[in-house]
Amino acid sequence: MRYLLICLALAFAGIGIAGCGNGTGPVTNPIPDVARGTFTVSAPPQTSEVAQGATATFAVMATSSGKFTDPVGLAVTGLPTGATATFAPASIMPTADGVRSVLHVATAGGASATPAGTYMLTITGAAAGITQQATVTLVVDQVQAPALGSLNGTIE
Repeated sequence: MRYLLICLALAFAGIGIAGCGNGTGPVTNPIPDVARGTFTVSAPPQTSEVAQGATATFAVMATSSGKFTDPVGLAVTGLPTGATATFAPASIMPTADGVRSVLHVATAGGASATPAGTYMLTITGAAAGITQQATVTLVVDQVQAPALGSLNGTIE
């Protein structure tokens, strides 16, 4: 019994020794650090619809629980061709009430326009070995060239 308690104490501390577990080195702590807390990332169910060449914005919230105190870095995947994304700010310190960042997605216009369509974007928050995700929808509408009959002036 005493040996078992020593092995459990060492495993909890992340120290591995021969005869405890597999004896090959550090033991992964299977018990989550509940006192440390965690965080969540949310983006209220939202869709932003913009024309090619315009910028869409999405609100992103990071909320902490427990005693979580690490900054959360934000990233986004799923962007269509020609689109670029920035977060303002790109790293946030979550609180129990939530802290807001804004995701700006700039689409391209003109000859190399972002293709029209509907895109699911995944927003990822990462800190202290924890990763949380939220999704939003970007709708890009095609810009139509004006019809010849709507131009003012004379065509020669």
